[in-house]
Amino acid sequence: MAKEIDLLKVASQAYLRNQSIPVSTSSESAAASDSVFASFVKKNLTSTIDTIKQAEEITVKSLQGKADTTQVITAMASADAALQAMVTVKEKIIEAYKTILSMQI
Repeated sequence: MAKEIDLLKVASQAYLRNQSIPVSTSSESAAASDSVFASFVKKNLTSTIDTIKQAEEITVKSLQGKADTTQVITAMASADAALQAMVTVKEKIIEAYKTILSMQI
């Protein structure tokens, strides 16, 4: 799970770095939509990482006897759902990118 998080983090960082590369566009709306998409990815990635960190903290508290099993199971299920959603988004982004690459100009 940590490996997938690291890969998502690297991918989002690469995407954000590429945002600074000048691209000639014919309208301001293309730049605005890029910014919206980048903030969407960043916000959801940050949220996913925070959810996983919370699950880890609750697990540690459980090992220390400060949290019960129900809290751990709920937190882990939430973290798993968040990670699966992010992986699905990543796969859709890759699929869309491949579709764009295969288009004839």
